[in-house]
Amino acid sequence: YYSPPPPDIDLWHAPGYPLTLVPFVALKAPLLVLRLLNAVWLYASVCLFYDVLRKLVSPSSALGGALLLGCYWIAWKGLPVIMTETFVFFLFTATIWAAHNYFTTPGKAVRQLLLLAFLLGYVCISKLLFGYVLLAITLMTALLALRRKPQFEKALPAVLLAWIVVIPYLVYTYSLTGRIFYIGNSGGPNLYWMSNPVKGEYGDWFNENLEPNWSVDGIQPGAEAALKQNHERDINAIRSLTAVEKDDAYKRMALENIRAHPGAYLKNWLANISRLLFNFPYSYRKMGPGLLFNGIPHLLTIIFAIPLLLYVRKHRIQLPFFISFLLLFVSIYFLGNTLLSAHIRMFYVIFPVIALALVWIRDQQTRKVSKKIFSLHEH
Repeated sequence: YYSPPPPDIDLWHAPGYPLTLVPFVALKAPLLVLRLLNAVWLYASVCLFYDVLRKLVSPSSALGGALLLGCYWIAWKGLPVIMTETFVFFLFTATIWAAHNYFTTPGKAVRQLLLLAFLLGYVCISKLLFGYVLLAITLMTALLALRRKPQFEKALPAVLLAWIVVIPYLVYTYSLTGRIFYIGNSGGPNLYWMSNPVKGEYGDWFNENLEPNWSVDGIQPGAEAALKQNHERDINAIRSLTAVEKDDAYKRMALENIRAHPGAYLKNWLANISRLLFNFPYSYRKMGPGLLFNGIPHLLTIIFAIPLLLYVRKHRIQLPFFISFLLLFVSIYFLGNTLLSAHIRMFYVIFPVIALALVWIRDQQTRKVSKKIFSLHEH
């Protein structure tokens, strides 16, 4: 089974990544082998990323972009652990590769279509929030396709076929819960902590034992006692409920907190955006070198991106459709993540799409400057 039977279900995690481990577990492979698979996913990500770039940009830009992705050290954090992120990082890079092949191939491109649809669907069953993203992108794509936008007409079959991968999981969750489109039972606790109005806490998630989350920089003294003082009453009130009932109870408490303390939710929302990008702030954590390690890559990315975005706006540059489409997909995902308690590992999985857009824009800028210099030289 994947989840225990009702009422004590466990749908906190998506099944996509565990499914990839099934053959290795069946062969009784040691845990080291499962960890080493992350190196394969990351290496394949860089190779696929380079293959796409060399078809879009100059050789030097393609090599530079591949090196950028390979040296993105935030993604290295997932290498030693058996968790979803490195695999989803690979899935997104593979989706970039499949989307480029599909949207640049004339006609129906059935093989490319099926691969893209499968990858979009598999992303959704590998990180639960993407199920909601797929729903939003399906509605938007269908609306634009009805308005006779040719590129969205081509995109629509891909997003519709992606549901073939997702629906079996939704049928399974329905069999456990009796609820339609019930993706997981982790949303309630995450929303509860996000709505947390306690001063000195920033909306980050804690487990039901109210244990402080580990940090390489250390934990402030008295953290566990403070958490129990602030939240033990709420947790104890719903501890005996079933999994789905508990999820509902967390959501009710969260909505009560938001209605009573909207300013606290706004504060936590802003802190959540910062956590997604820079892994800061966290409740009861000390500040130290870990903050720099996590924050520098995305800070440099933002500094690099600002002039490129201004350049795009000034010259009204149109990105290739497949890049725009994937940027829309990950933007919806990012916005959804800001509403629930989130961490930097939930952001770095979409970094390949952002890196692709920035490398392409930079290459366009470089080519334009080179043409001007060449033109002046001829003159």
